[in-house]
Amino acid sequence: MDRKSFTVFSLVGFFAMVAIQLGEIWLTHHNIDAIFFIVQWLPLYLAWGAMVAIALLYRKSDPEHKPNWHIQL
Repeated sequence: MDRKSFTVFSLVGFFAMVAIQLGEIWLTHHNIDAIFFIVQWLPLYLAWGAMVAIALLYRKSDPEHKPNWHIQL
């Protein structure tokens, strides 16, 4: 998977997960418990957040985006 596709995939997944959690809270009309959040949602947030971080940091470390600090002779 190329970088742009991975970035889009990770961002869409992250925001879809947020929408699903907010939809679940809205449909059940219950507040979320801390234990429930830690057990069910926190691992998902960490996984998708790590994917977003990898996509953004990997893109910034791309040599195409860095200036050429040395001149090849």
